[in-house]
Amino acid sequence: MKKFDLKIIGVYTFVEILFALGLKNFVFILYGDALNGIIVNGNIKGFTQNELSIIFILFPAGALIGLLLSFIISFIISIRYKLGVINSIIAFIIGVIVNRFILMKIIISPGQVLVDSIFTSAIIDLSLFTLFGIGIYYKFLKMRRKMHNHI
Repeated sequence: MKKFDLKIIGVYTFVEILFALGLKNFVFILYGDALNGIIVNGNIKGFTQNELSIIFILFPAGALIGLLLSFIISFIISIRYKLGVINSIIAFIIGVIVNRFILMKIIISPGQVLVDSIFTSAIIDLSLFTLFGIGIYYKFLKMRRKMHNHI
């Protein structure tokens, strides 16, 4: 079983960040365009204090769910292909740190460029980032298999 590999950690961390970006705006899928009034006008009418608290908790919770989902996938890949689970753990720790100090402060939304609806934009972002992350995992595994077969 391989131990510490910076390439594997880099791939895992990148995909974890993609998953976190995709799921960070999950709150917009749940509440859709109703949040647009808060964002654009500062109008919080129609929301109770408990609903607003939940909404503000869902942003970091969505990102954390994305990190955990990607960590589980990378952990399974590491066990299955004997890549060293320490790489998954290190990538998860780096992903949490990056999420906490960088990702929660920026908003990257390709969906907002394509459509005006916040709900549709969130669906596009979730789909795009998740599919891109899964594609990177697939390409990474395919590349690893080729390298293993040549040795």
